[in-house]
Amino acid sequence: MIVKERTEPIRIKLLEALIRRLPENHAKQRSLKEDLTKRKAGYGGELELDYHLRLLPYSWKIFNDLRLTYHNRAFQIDALILTPNFAVIVEAKNLAGNLTYDPTFNQLIQNHNGKVRRISDPFAQVIRQRNLLIKWLEYHNVYSLPFEYLVVNTNPRTILEADSNNQHIAKHFLHVENVPISVKNVTSVYKDPIINARESHQLSTLLVNAYQPASINILEEYGVSKNELLQGVHCPKCEAIPIKRKNRKWYCQKCQSTSKDAHEQAIHDYFYLVKSTITNGECRDFLQLSSRHVAKRLLNSMYLLTRCPHHSWKYCLKK
Repeated sequence: MIVKERTEPIRIKLLEALIRRLPENHAKQRSLKEDLTKRKAGYGGELELDYHLRLLPYSWKIFNDLRLTYHNRAFQIDALILTPNFAVIVEAKNLAGNLTYDPTFNQLIQNHNGKVRRISDPFAQVIRQRNLLIKWLEYHNVYSLPFEYLVVNTNPRTILEADSNNQHIAKHFLHVENVPISVKNVTSVYKDPIINARESHQLSTLLVNAYQPASINILEEYGVSKNELLQGVHCPKCEAIPIKRKNRKWYCQKCQSTSKDAHEQAIHDYFYLVKSTITNGECRDFLQLSSRHVAKRLLNSMYLLTRCPHHSWKYCLKK
């Protein structure tokens, strides 16, 4: 049973917004688009993992994209499988080419399109996540649950290679389609239940309630100033910017198309890139509107949360 569903990572939305809001010839456009492509491929791989996780017994609980904090240190788990007998942490990778694990130097070697590069040890990463989760659970008075781990590659064309004498690596380094059978095999090791149904429910509630989304300042991360952002509303059809507000619609002079709700993406871009709240005046500036009444009507049409500190209405996205 999927207890925590996977949603599109906020970083993808932030990158898409930033790409939209920078001129096409901006120096950061290429790196932003490359990063977005990688992030989307990774998310697609995680969705492929989710498909195979759904083949596990329904009574088992699955938590996708679990981000927790232990002593002010955040750690993120791609997937956690919770059974009465044991738990499994899954680290998903979306890597192409030939992957060879080198146990001598604890590194993953990728050979793709004739280029060879070293990738940080995925086993060190997943073991670190496991240890932090165990400490987090102990902090919340949850003990004794055995933890296994898997490193899963989700690219269907990748070839995995490892020393045939190192069965430990072969056991924990898998193609995504082998996850269900690998996890089910763990039941032969841990045959006795450790937690009952009530404890499992309590632990599930604890994990879901403790989830903390990442806080990302995408402008700071990529060294972009707010002053570099394009203002105005994009045309939903041809992406021209800015388009004009005319007769309660947005009108694009370039392709002559109209839209009733093109402003919604612009306001979301503001929340993603500038700050989490927006006033009527800030909305007018960003959307290039002259009427405060039009701005108020547009903001109210999006059913945003509102608050009025110091007699100045502020709008923000609902959680």
